[in-house]
Amino acid sequence: MDIATNYTLGKSTESLSNFQNGYAKATHDELTYVSHRLVTPWLWADSLWKISKTGRNEKATRTFLQNFFDKVSQNRAIPLRYRW
Repeated sequence: MDIATNYTLGKSTESLSNFQNGYAKATHDELTYVSHRLVTPWLWADSLWKISKTGRNEKATRTFLQNFFDKVSQNRAIPLRYRW
């Protein structure tokens, strides 16, 4: 995961050496929530998923990941803007 993140985002997350890293924990949690939803048929309906505790936690985790990627992409866009 470190190599892929470093290559695609240009940012080292050090997730293998520091699992308490927010990005590594959020990625692990997101995979856990999605796996839980896949094996729990009554959570397949979006309305039930949204009101379940797991669904609310997944939404918060997804928001964290989206904000992380937005911040990284903004930081990468600034040097590219000044190259031209």
